[in-house]
Amino acid sequence: MGERKTRFSLVLLSITIFLGVFSYLSPVQAISVDPSSYFEYSEGSTLNFNSSQNFTSIHYDLDFWFFDSDSIKTMNGNVSVTSWFVSYWLNYTVSEISSQQQIDHGSKPVLVYIDGFLAPEGSGWSYSGTTVTIFPTVSANLKWAYVYVPFPIDLSISGNPELNYDVLINGSAFTTPYDNVNYTSGNSSLSVENPSVVVGHFIYTFSHWVVNGTTNITSSSFIIDLEGNTTISLVFSKAIRDIAFDRRNIASEIVHLADTGEQLGKMLGVNSFIGGLIMSAIICAIFLFPVMVFKRTLLPMVIMGFLSLAISTGLGFIPFWIDLVLLLIVAVLFSGKIRDYVTGAGN
Repeated sequence: MGERKTRFSLVLLSITIFLGVFSYLSPVQAISVDPSSYFEYSEGSTLNFNSSQNFTSIHYDLDFWFFDSDSIKTMNGNVSVTSWFVSYWLNYTVSEISSQQQIDHGSKPVLVYIDGFLAPEGSGWSYSGTTVTIFPTVSANLKWAYVYVPFPIDLSISGNPELNYDVLINGSAFTTPYDNVNYTSGNSSLSVENPSVVVGHFIYTFSHWVVNGTTNITSSSFIIDLEGNTTISLVFSKAIRDIAFDRRNIASEIVHLADTGEQLGKMLGVNSFIGGLIMSAIICAIFLFPVMVFKRTLLPMVIMGFLSLAISTGLGFIPFWIDLVLLLIVAVLFSGKIRDYVTGAGN
């Protein structure tokens, strides 16, 4: 009797071990989710996948839908997932501009794009514990790990419209179009050296970068993790230059005629008063020389002399009191001739 009981126990133990090993080795039945499946949240928002997905477990807890070990919550807007952690990317679109999502993947993402633009932490998203809170208005793209890239790669940077723009790549200056088929730096910094470029009557102002034709970055400088051959377009907006503004700027840099006395004094190493006297003497010589050569009478020379003094005074080369002093000197020296000329006695 005891021997039979022992055999029965051994058989029962063997069956138990067999069933345990079988259940361990048997593949877990996958849960298939197609695009027509919608997962609803307590406040009415929904989530769906735009392509078929397979999960080993799906459940709902504390307003989070759990798909295997990852969970996501949406509020005030429906979510359509376009990539569920394919190559470490979670990509989705939202139906409302006031929506908010919370995503738990166990760690902080290394890259976050909101509505197609690279967003640093604190600008439209935050991270606390193991949960990302994000506020997109159109779409969100989150990446959790870097992908190994077999370098070198081809990095190409061009302008739109195509002009010679100055860019800094990892601190070194280059000019577009730039094409390096042996680029070896994965994590790279790019920046625009001159946000405004003037060509003829047009001014070109930096607008944004376009990475691989899809991702827009509005910051003039950014850091990018290159995962393979990359094409970057540097987009500038074109506008007609404000010619009047340019003329005002040019005029502020031009030396006006009234300043030539001061500038001449600086060139000769004397003060501005002496420079003004020299300029006044030049003007007097210009006016008096023809009169002295072709008409050697006193009155025309006096008239032209005081006319040149008036012009010099008007331009600021000499002060008004010098005119008065010269007038008195001429009156004293040539008083007799002037009297004769006026009375006709000199004829």
